[in-house]
Amino acid sequence: MLFIDSWPYRWPPLRVAFSSERSVKFHYKTSIPLRKIKRANESEDMTKPSQKYMEIVTVDTFDFWFMGFLNYQKAFNCLQQAPSKSQM
Repeated sequence: MLFIDSWPYRWPPLRVAFSSERSVKFHYKTSIPLRKIKRANESEDMTKPSQKYMEIVTVDTFDFWFMGFLNYQKAFNCLQQAPSKSQM
């Protein structure tokens, strides 16, 4: 799940225990404050055009890649508008 929020909070650090016999799978949340989003870029797999990806670049030059959106175009349009809305 992708959460984009305007509230300035921090998530506690993620702690994961590893076992040499099996891998550990976990879900995590990503929260990016609106004021930190610089831009959103779209991309797609050349061999599978239906497989779409989204890159979010923050003002401090971190980039995050996401995939598996229920409504990709609606999410992308919302993220395209996020930087201008956060400056209001």
